[in-house]
Amino acid sequence: VNCSADDNNFYLVQPFEGYYKLATNTSFDREDSDQYLVTISCQDHGSPSQQSSRQLTVHVLDTNDNAPIITINTLSADGNNGEITVSENSPIGTFLAHISVTDVDIGAAGEVNCSAEGDSVSLVQLYGTEFKLVSNVIFDREIQDQFPVIIHCVDHHPNNPLNST
Repeated sequence: VNCSADDNNFYLVQPFEGYYKLATNTSFDREDSDQYLVTISCQDHGSPSQQSSRQLTVHVLDTNDNAPIITINTLSADGNNGEITVSENSPIGTFLAHISVTDVDIGAAGEVNCSAEGDSVSLVQLYGTEFKLVSNVIFDREIQDQFPVIIHCVDHHPNNPLNST
């Protein structure tokens, strides 16, 4: 009996007569494709020759291979270079930026927690992975004209959490 696989990502190994193992030619990434359909066809050497085929579904499991991606949108023209502009004497709770976080992993590895470092701001969850950055102080340019802010996000993978800042 001779057997073959119809997908170039796979091949068959025959460890001993009458048995085949499906092997791979490549590594897989669940974010590219989470499953592959492979048809295994076998044909005997009889006369007349007989053939049989079976379609297999190969499911690709997810690994935590993607860190959270943080996107910051501000209302100020300087927002694209990592700076947020706010008028001094703006009240506490003033909106500074919209923070959106994505992680293309699935399950716990795709769920994230985020925080803002610094006493001058708070990160308020709007829903899911959408947040707003608001002021915790009334900014006074004559006292201090810059306030460093660090946004930190970490996924929930139990063994190997990935993070972004």
